Amino acid sequence: MIRKKQKQSKIHTQQRVYQAALDLIATEGWTTFSLESVARRLKIPVARVSAFFPDVYAVAQALSDDLNKRVQHSAASIGELSLREGVFELLITRFELMQQNRLVFLALITGAKADRKLAWQGVNAAHVAMRQILTLCGHDAQKSRDRLLVFGLMALYARGLCAWQQDASKDLSRTMAVIDRLMARAETFSSLISPACNPLK
Repeated sequence: MIRKKQKQSKIHTQQRVYQAALDLIATEGWTTFSLESVARRLKIPVARVSAFFPDVYAVAQALSDDLNKRVQHSAASIGELSLREGVFELLITRFELMQQNRLVFLALITGAKADRKLAWQGVNAAHVAMRQILTLCGHDAQKSRDRLLVFGLMALYARGLCAWQQDASKDLSRTMAVIDRLMARAETFSSLISPACNPLK
């Protein structure tokens, strides 16, 4: 019973630390964010913060991991959709989930322009996310052909991310339109090269 209460207390503290970190990134930006600022916000020792997040990049990683878990949880809705339809749905789902922490993601995107480590972490996170989407759509992202598709989706995602940053609509209609148009172009390009080998079919 005591161990259970201790575990619950630890989880509660971790959630408080995590949320405080996200709030600080959203309001003050990435460049001034630090574990010390989280500790000051919560009025706890820095050691308690670093027990959950050894550095600021661990917070960004936790946000990315949490987003991937939420995308996976929603994957059941894609049912028997084609690869193109499934990828489109999961990309849009990802952007919709990002809306819940929009200011945090925008701060990270801005911060990555001046922080090389954060930028590379973002590239790796995009690679993991696109592999996840392909896998959820029933494709083996380890195969050479699908590995190329992962990089193609990363490029598409990057363009979609630019649109999402400028998209002020509640339904993300601008983002959806950009992604749909890019996917149509990818299909056309693939068909021109090899009509029998369109990867998005």
